[in-house]
Amino acid sequence: MSYFVRSYNKKTGVTYVYEATSYWDKEAKMPRAHRRLIGKINPETGEVVPTGKRGPKPKKQALPDTEVKEDKPKLSDSEMKKELRLAQNRMKEKEARCESLEDEIRRMRFQYKQVSDKLVRLEEAVADLRDVFNSTADSVD
Repeated sequence: MSYFVRSYNKKTGVTYVYEATSYWDKEAKMPRAHRRLIGKINPETGEVVPTGKRGPKPKKQALPDTEVKEDKPKLSDSEMKKELRLAQNRMKEKEARCESLEDEIRRMRFQYKQVSDKLVRLEEAVADLRDVFNSTADSVD
């Protein structure tokens, strides 16, 4: 038995149409289906557009060299100045944040150096105490 299945892809927003044929799987002892892609549905017209070997993808028309395609609508001078001021303010905020982070890194490096120096002195003191302890233990024996 053959039937059609529609499958909606959430990531791409495209609905695909498959022809499914059911059959009995003897090993699994349950019905299964073979699916064959027919095409995808055109959202504007609702028609099935063949894909793959059944219908080549329409070729895109090349734009003339003189024509420039713009993605964004043109902004007026005042809107452009406003966008520029906003971008400059964002840049100043990010620069200030960078400076504060660099100051914090300098402080942390200084603290690390202090802790490292104290740790070296502590290790030396522990080594001296071990020597003293070992020498007194040897003299008692």
